[in-house]
Amino acid sequence: MRKIVNIVILVLVYLLFSGRSCDNRSPEEEAQAQAEALVSTRDSIRDAFETDWLSESALYAHEVTARQKLSDLADYMNVLADTTLDSAFRKKAGEMIKKMFVTGEARMSIMLQSDRQTRLMPLSEVLNEAWAGPAILVPFRFDSVQVREPLHRVDETRYAGTLACRQTFPSLAKSDTTMILWCHKVIDFFAVRDEKLFGKDTLRVWEVVMGDFR
Repeated sequence: MRKIVNIVILVLVYLLFSGRSCDNRSPEEEAQAQAEALVSTRDSIRDAFETDWLSESALYAHEVTARQKLSDLADYMNVLADTTLDSAFRKKAGEMIKKMFVTGEARMSIMLQSDRQTRLMPLSEVLNEAWAGPAILVPFRFDSVQVREPLHRVDETRYAGTLACRQTFPSLAKSDTTMILWCHKVIDFFAVRDEKLFGKDTLRVWEVVMGDFR
C-alpha cells in the first residue's frame, strides 16, 4: 500500500512540474529547473513501475485486481449483450473485454439461450454471440471468487495463477419462474509486462490479464 501511495505522489509531482511556474526565475532558469525536475521524477516513476520482478505485496495486489476483473467482465458482457443500449456503448464494452484477456483465442464460459448448456468458446466467438443479443444467457455473474493458485513466476515477462469461482446465469423456466443456473469454474490469470505510454515516454509495466476458463 505504501508503494502505491508513493507512486501516486510521484505522478502528481510529475504533472505539477509539467505545468507552468509562477516564481521570479527567468524563463531560461525556469525551463532548466523544470527539465531537471521532470527527468528526476520520470526516472523515479520508471523505477517504481518497471521492476523486473514483483514483490510479495505486489503479487497480492495483482491477485486482488484479477478478482475485480471477473466482476468487471460480467458487467461488460451484460452491456455488450443488451440490444436496448446504444451500439457505441456495446462496442466499447466489447473493446474493454478484449483488453482483459491475454489473447483472443482464450476460452470463455458462456451459456446459450438455445440449449441452456455451458460452453467453452474462444473469446472472439463469444463476443460475436454476445453482439447478436439474445444468443447468450444474460445477465450472469461470478461469486465466491478466491485465489486457487497464487501468482508464481513462469518466465522473465510473466507470472501465472488461477482463480476459482461460481458462475451463475439467471434463467426463465417453463413455469415462468426464475431459476439460477450455476457451474464451478477455474480461470487462468497472468501478470504480464506490457508497454504503456506515459506522456512522451513508454514504460514497460505489469498488467493483469485473464486466460482460459475451465
